Amino acid sequence: CCYCWGRRRRRRRRVVYERMMRLNVLFLGCILFRVLCAEVEFVPAEEAAELEKQDAAFAAEKIAALQKELEIAQEAAKKAAAAAAAKKESPKGEEGSKSDDGDSGAKKFDGREIAEKSSEDVEVKNNKHSSPVTAVSDKEAEKISEDASDSERDVKNKESETSPITSIKNEEDSSTPLTKNGDDEIEKNEKIDALRAAAESLVQKLKDTIEEESKLLNELNEKLADLKSVGVSDHEDQLSTASTNSDNNKEILEKKVEDPRILRTATWNMAAINNNPFEYWITYESNEGKESYELLMEKISQIINEPETFSEINISVEKIFTNDMFEELISLMKDANLVSSEESVEKYDQIREYWKDDLKNRNIITDFLKDAMLGKKRLISMPDRVTNTIQLYQGGIASRPTVINCFKEKSLSTINEWWPVWKQFMFGEILEIDASVHKKPINMLVPIKKSKYPDLDMAEELISIPLSAVTLAIFDAILVYILASTNIDWQSIRTNMCHALNEQKNPRTASILESSVYSNMDVIFLQESSSAFATLAKERDLANQFFDINIGSDADPSRDQNSLILTKKNAWNDLKDLTKEVLSKFTPSSSSDSSSSSSLSKSKNPFAPGDLVLYSATRVIDNQQYLLASFHGDTNGLATIPIIDLIHSFHKKEYKDSILLFGLDANTHFSSDSPKKTAFVGDFLKSLQGHSLTSCYGLNADTLEYTTFNARTFLQPQLNKAVRASEKNSSPNVDKNPKDFILYYNNDFSSIIDGPHKDNTGSGSFVKDIVFPTLQFPSDHAITYVTLQTKIPKSNS
Repeated sequence: CCYCWGRRRRRRRRVVYERMMRLNVLFLGCILFRVLCAEVEFVPAEEAAELEKQDAAFAAEKIAALQKELEIAQEAAKKAAAAAAAKKESPKGEEGSKSDDGDSGAKKFDGREIAEKSSEDVEVKNNKHSSPVTAVSDKEAEKISEDASDSERDVKNKESETSPITSIKNEEDSSTPLTKNGDDEIEKNEKIDALRAAAESLVQKLKDTIEEESKLLNELNEKLADLKSVGVSDHEDQLSTASTNSDNNKEILEKKVEDPRILRTATWNMAAINNNPFEYWITYESNEGKESYELLMEKISQIINEPETFSEINISVEKIFTNDMFEELISLMKDANLVSSEESVEKYDQIREYWKDDLKNRNIITDFLKDAMLGKKRLISMPDRVTNTIQLYQGGIASRPTVINCFKEKSLSTINEWWPVWKQFMFGEILEIDASVHKKPINMLVPIKKSKYPDLDMAEELISIPLSAVTLAIFDAILVYILASTNIDWQSIRTNMCHALNEQKNPRTASILESSVYSNMDVIFLQESSSAFATLAKERDLANQFFDINIGSDADPSRDQNSLILTKKNAWNDLKDLTKEVLSKFTPSSSSDSSSSSSLSKSKNPFAPGDLVLYSATRVIDNQQYLLASFHGDTNGLATIPIIDLIHSFHKKEYKDSILLFGLDANTHFSSDSPKKTAFVGDFLKSLQGHSLTSCYGLNADTLEYTTFNARTFLQPQLNKAVRASEKNSSPNVDKNPKDFILYYNNDFSSIIDGPHKDNTGSGSFVKDIVFPTLQFPSDHAITYVTLQTKIPKSNS
């Protein structure tokens, strides 16, 4: 239609045709975008509606911008037309009119119809601004004016062939309006070209966006198809899939927060408060204080390991702990009645002989601190354990004046400052241990039995209490002397470490669990929790907003090593404590793995009070019953397999329709030693497999990674376990083992949606090759957390 209508007006036809084509391209681009969006089947209706709203808003915004450009162009055209009309009203404009009349008479000259039509077009253009009822649009008028100008030029060229004077006259008369119209036309064309370029750019962007989104959608559909085609029987394949598609799984997880199959869980051995801030190597996250700490610890390592280089420090005991100090100590012990009166003379004479013939002549480093036999006899570590940091009945602590705790009441810079403070604490302070128990620290020392520590001889066993008091005093004096010799302000370093690792340990632990990483967990298993932490949690959002704190009926408040279960508030019902019930069913023969328990006594319960907590609970979202367990294994991990056997048997007999979820510190090790002194992680995994259990890390011992990485320093009583800074990655004394697991039955969970993850920073991330605790992460165990997907709930199957 456009072609036929504009046949005789080639310029108009071309312009209209181009405009229609541009509109068609834009229109078809929009249709294509809508069609592609409509073909995406997985987009929910609500999301599709939202996308349509966004598209409509975007289109409206673009149309508004184009309309604004058009209005600007129209306003410019109106101004140009008004200027032209004003010039026509002037005398020069009248001459121009006469010239136009003369031009219209050109019909007589060459008889062409186009001259007459050009005169009519010019008249229409000149009158369109003054007539309020004109039907000609601005853009049409611009094109008509352009056509008229072309016609006039044709007539003038024809006239110039016969009358040069007429040609010159016409050029003079028409020069001003034609030049103005030409400028307007150029300006209009430039704006039209700019609009055209913007429209074409928009269409191209739409095409590119549609193409890119189509490609992403196809990739996502392929991933979803792959996930659907993978079976759920092989747990190792599930781990691989979870690792490969972690980003997609996180997106799915965010969209399925209320999916009853999704369950988030974590386990963490918080570790009881470490009284000695110097006992383990720690990592400084920032440079503040790092240099001083590392310089101090390296200096101590050199002194202990290279005593020949520091001969001025490696002096005899009596030069530090003098004979007068020893006799004063004997007198104080007699007044404290450490031994019965009828035996006191004989026993104290034995101690004097021990001092005179042995102890006072030893060099403080080579013969005392590094004497392995003193460690095996527990003559230093045992009295240190009971007097280092004493928990008081009314709350608070009492610390022995020593380097290896957080004592801060007085300065311990020299032996002369230390000795009177030490005597006052051990023999002068009366501490309230219980409601009816008040003791001096010296009276808290316990006998050391040869039956338990065979390296101790019978004579030493009989005087073990006063003898251990003497060795403890010598040990504390040596540490004060060595640290004073470093010329480093060790007390300021210790104060900062105590604040981060001891005083702020429970608040920092609570803050980590209250963070966004863990506050949305469905259940968290904790081990080695102190009573102070449980009390603190009840005063914070941890217990008031996020979790219910579940303590076992077997918990021992005095041990500060109790397991806990934190259940998300309003997510669980019908919680029932089953701890005592399950422990009552334990018999020494209930462990199915005889080799694993060969080092355990067959006649008693190997589980310490508070190590296990077991609850049954019903999850609100799907009405499914769970059996939730948290356990802390013994130091060597030998009680781990027996507890798994016990829980498995209890579940099978009493709660077979429940889903078992078990978080534990198994205290398993990478290495396997023949005497079975420590639990080998391979044996632990075989035990799980025999019960159709699995762990969040799988059942392949070769692919497991460590969850603990700690090493002892030389500022602690057991120097045979100490590690130099340069040996933290190579020494066999380093504890770098896989100890923390979340266990469940293969048939209860279909896949791992996210994880498993380890965290040694408190922010959900894991930094490799650093020892922990750190100043920001107050535990020597990493947190393990994972998001699981259950199968069809048993209660709804």
